[in-house]
Amino acid sequence: MQSVIRERIVEQLLKIPALVDHYRNQNNAFPDLAVQWLQDSERSLESFRLPLVSRLAGLRGMMLAAGDGLSDAASQARNQRKARRSATMQLLQQAEEALRSHCQKIDDQLDDYRDKLAQILAVASSRSALPGGNAGSISYIDSLWKTATAAQENTTMAQYIAARLSDTDRRYLLMDIVDQMMSAGAVNNNRPASEG
Repeated sequence: MQSVIRERIVEQLLKIPALVDHYRNQNNAFPDLAVQWLQDSERSLESFRLPLVSRLAGLRGMMLAAGDGLSDAASQARNQRKARRSATMQLLQQAEEALRSHCQKIDDQLDDYRDKLAQILAVASSRSALPGGNAGSISYIDSLWKTATAAQENTTMAQYIAARLSDTDRRYLLMDIVDQMMSAGAVNNNRPASEG
C-alpha cells in the first residue's frame, strides 16, 4: 500500500503551488486555505494510520493558533494579517517538507523492490520475449507476473517479493517497469485485440 500512500501525498503536494500563489498575491484567505489543505491532507492519509498525520495536525493547530489573539484595532489589523500569513507560510513549508520526506522514504523503499522486479522480468525475457499488452492493465500485469515467475530461476525471488510487497505495490512498480521496457523495445508492445 506504500504506492497508494505515495500517490496521495503527491496529489496533496501538487496543490501547494496554488497556495503559494495566494500568499504571493497577499490574499487574506491564504491562512484559511492552508489550514483547509492541511486538513484535507490529514483526511487523505488518516486511514493508513501514519504518524505523519499527527505531525500535519500539529502544524494545522499551530496555523490556527497564529490567528488567535488578533486585535480588531484597524491600525494593527494589516500588520497582524501580514504576520499571520507569514507564520502560515513557514508552517506550510514545514508540512511540505514532512510530506516530501515521507514520499522520499517510500521511494527509497520501493526502489529496492523495483530492482528485484526488473531482474525477474529480465531473466524471464532472456528465455523468451515477454508478451505484449497494455502496461496499464492489471490483468496484463498479473499475467506477465505469472509468466515471469514461472521461470525456475525466478522462483525464490518471486516468493521473497510476494512475502515483502503488497500486490498493489507490486503492480504499481511492474506497470512502470513494463512501460519502460516497452519504450526500450524489450517487451513486444503489439497489444492483443482484447487489451486494445
